[in-house]
Amino acid sequence: MQRSPGIIYQGPQSQIFLIEGNIPRARKVAAHGAEHEVADQIEFLSCLPARLASLFPPLLSFSKAATSSWYETPYYDCRTLRDEFSLPATTALDFLPELFQVISNNLHSVRAFISEHDYIKSTYFLRPRKRLLELAKQYPKINSYIHASSVQTPSGETRGPIEWLNHFEDTESQMNFVTSSLVVSTHGQLGLSHILFDENKRSRFILLDVNGVHRNFDVAYDWGKVLQCTVCLYDSILQPDINSISDQPGKSASEVFALNCTKATAILEEHLREQASVTGDRSLLVRSYFACISHMFSSSTYCAKIGGIEMAIRCIEAGLEATARLDTLIGVAQNG
Repeated sequence: MQRSPGIIYQGPQSQIFLIEGNIPRARKVAAHGAEHEVADQIEFLSCLPARLASLFPPLLSFSKAATSSWYETPYYDCRTLRDEFSLPATTALDFLPELFQVISNNLHSVRAFISEHDYIKSTYFLRPRKRLLELAKQYPKINSYIHASSVQTPSGETRGPIEWLNHFEDTESQMNFVTSSLVVSTHGQLGLSHILFDENKRSRFILLDVNGVHRNFDVAYDWGKVLQCTVCLYDSILQPDINSISDQPGKSASEVFALNCTKATAILEEHLREQASVTGDRSLLVRSYFACISHMFSSSTYCAKIGGIEMAIRCIEAGLEATARLDTLIGVAQNG
């Protein structure tokens, strides 16, 4: 697991450097134009309430400037859940209920009321619709796919992405399940690659790359980010070369990863059902799947940026395939 000093991550918004010393440090440096995002993260980490201190890395030093923002935290010599799920013998699954409960009890405990119509409309309909239209404009060859009344996916025929959003928004019986007037403090980017795991530490999980102090959403926003990874296999779309050290004969690396994601999905669904029972938020599981699908549509532009139009189509397609599970959950809720 040990790395050499230097760049250990290169992305469109930032670079992360490993710096040697008595305490190895990770320095995150904002890319040009993304200084405000790193500054938001600095503000969040610098004023963490005690109940959240164990979930996030401590801030060691930082600089906030209009043209240069960076911060340093301890370097954790452990894997992300994305890498853990590539291992057949991972123990991370055993501790997921603990992680999900800590997030619900602590991170999601700061609440504020907002206008439900504006929040749902802007976050889950206007944003993905805008990004899909941007994609269609940039790549005219897929304009017909994005606007199609129906498309074919590996799982069967379904509405095209814009048509699906429009139909869902126009169907009152479905919208009743996804409206929420309550927002909370959230991570905002709660994907597998932003969660570190080390079963030998007291705090087994560390959350990375929080969106910042100005991002309050419905709890389903965060859970939808997890489902985006475990149901839609978003990490496999971004990095199709996921490898594993397999001790299961006959199983490929991608099969190992997908199997662990399926197990993680079942664990999260059980947690969301328990939360719904405790809090009275009966539509939590439905909203989380709905958020997952919206996230996938919104992520299509990022996929196009780093992997071209084929990656963007795989992203949209994975979101469309998840609509079947959402339909099932809505049907169960309507009949229950």
